[in-house]
Amino acid sequence: MTKRILLLTDSLSLPRSKPEICSLEQTYPELLRSANYTVCTVAIGGANSADLLKQIFYFEGMTFDYIFIQSGIVDCTPRFLKRTELKILRSIPFIGNKIIGLLNKNWVRNIRSITYTPPKKYAQHIQKFITGFPKQKVYFIGILPANEAYEQAVKNVTNRINQYNLILSNTGNYISMENIPSAGIMSDHHHLTAAGHVYIFESIKKLIN
Repeated sequence: MTKRILLLTDSLSLPRSKPEICSLEQTYPELLRSANYTVCTVAIGGANSADLLKQIFYFEGMTFDYIFIQSGIVDCTPRFLKRTELKILRSIPFIGNKIIGLLNKNWVRNIRSITYTPPKKYAQHIQKFITGFPKQKVYFIGILPANEAYEQAVKNVTNRINQYNLILSNTGNYISMENIPSAGIMSDHHHLTAAGHVYIFESIKKLIN
């Protein structure tokens, strides 16, 4: 019998046209479908864990053999502005974007120490994913590791990623991305190349089989 899979993800399961190209057919949801799994995907670009939690409502009463959640980089990345502050500034013609550019500095991130989702709240969200699908297998795909270039661009992102991945690993249902090849991550440091999608596809297939 064909395995039924639900994927709840941010933009990492989606195709991309930049900074490098990854076609729809190269994404891991499509690779899973090509391997004859029945796959339902909910993918929202820019979503944090709270955004994805809102999608559970649509699947109440449904049964899947495996549920995979991929969410965390939007939650944990050090920020220079809160989401609401960013939205307000973007609504101001001309000067808003200039202010954003002036504030988009590592020293501002260090002073403000903002993440969109604090660690304690993130842990609560992860638990809600588990309780939201009672008696079903819920697995969490780890946040991609940061390289030196990412750390230089966004100071302390490495520590944040490690901190939030620890929360995911504590569930016991964790698919680590620690050993993903560097060629699997795009030059923007947080999206998947075709090789990265193959890596996740193989990781999921290995777990299922």
